[in-house]
Amino acid sequence: MQAVLDAMLADQSPFPSGNAGPFDLALWTNFYLAYHGENNRELQLKTAAVYRRICPSLNYVAAHCVEAAPASGRIRVGLISQFFRNHSIGRTSRGLFAQLSREQFEVTAIFIPPTVDDEFSRAIRHDAEHTLVVAPDLQQAREQIGALQLDVLFYQDVGMEPFGYFLSFARLAPVQCVSFGHPDTTGVSTVDYFVSNDLYEPPDAQAGYSEKLFLLHNLGSLAYYTRPVLPAAPKMRAAFGLPADRPLYLCPQNLFKVHPDMDDLIGAILRRDPRGVVVMIQGRVGNWTRLLRKRWLDSMADVQDRIVFLPRMHADDYLSLIACADVMLDTIHFNGMNTSLEAFAVGTPVVTLPAAFQRGRHTQAMYRRMGLDDLIAATAQDYVETALRLGNDGAARNETSRRIRERHDVLFEDHSVVREFERFLHGTCGR
Repeated sequence: MQAVLDAMLADQSPFPSGNAGPFDLALWTNFYLAYHGENNRELQLKTAAVYRRICPSLNYVAAHCVEAAPASGRIRVGLISQFFRNHSIGRTSRGLFAQLSREQFEVTAIFIPPTVDDEFSRAIRHDAEHTLVVAPDLQQAREQIGALQLDVLFYQDVGMEPFGYFLSFARLAPVQCVSFGHPDTTGVSTVDYFVSNDLYEPPDAQAGYSEKLFLLHNLGSLAYYTRPVLPAAPKMRAAFGLPADRPLYLCPQNLFKVHPDMDDLIGAILRRDPRGVVVMIQGRVGNWTRLLRKRWLDSMADVQDRIVFLPRMHADDYLSLIACADVMLDTIHFNGMNTSLEAFAVGTPVVTLPAAFQRGRHTQAMYRRMGLDDLIAATAQDYVETALRLGNDGAARNETSRRIRERHDVLFEDHSVVREFERFLHGTCGR
């Protein structure tokens, strides 16, 4: 990929695209780069540079961004996503709409179509002061957002889908930022800030970002997150066809998070615990499950019979499944966010091994915020040993669960998350 991008940047001959837009040219995002555990800064920067060269229409600037206006009144903030619905983005964004100070901020929800009418989207529409559903055309969408004359355009994710990604190439507000929704640098020069958390980031974190890194302080997560609640009659293991009397290691992440480095960890756990069962959730695309099974036939054929794939399920069943597990296995290089919060809400321990970049450090931040640093694995061997201990020692597991339940309040409905985002907005707007 690096070689192809370098060759394209070195070739200065005119590109015959005319006035074509990115969708006319079948351009796309680098969504899957976030999952391979490497620093993507140079690849993302070069991709954005190539796209700007072959598609000059991306370089749009809204009229109110040409000259800086004097700061006055409330700060006008637009939060934008295609996923303001029952989705990881909807769940982590919803609290900001409800909690940002209306004395200080004028908040607009900007929906990228297609929209979905559900509990989360209705709550966001209710809590936002203004709502805009942009046209499914980049030029019209740019003009609509520019007309809002925002001070800050806050992308809840960049790179998860192409429309928002290509929209971020335009200058539609004096300050444009992104956070952890798709936790990788964008490489897009018009995204000014990446908002992160000092509990997420290693000391040299700025080297992984094209944006200026802005660190919020001492947060378990970057979401004002409503505590998940188990249904009144949660399902037990039998309802999922799972054994009641064997150690259950649950890894319920999207399958594209399962890096090959996980294979050794899962294989080691199952080889050392001959009674153990690992539970996964089938991929949204059927071929993902087949591809992973094929890979595991090469890397751990001897324990394949104790890896169970369950069908995708309703949110209440999903939470019941998490509560049934002895331990959750966090994917390395790209951790759980919503999933870890759901596990801690019901007291299920999560085995986590912090990686080099913030997307692989979410769960350890939650443990640190709870003051449970001893539950963070230091090495791959430590990860395996911790999983085995929690899977097989009922007393240790119950004590760990008790400690989590005793301290997990700091992760939910945390007003300091909102105050920290307000500090960012004030600081970057010069007020």
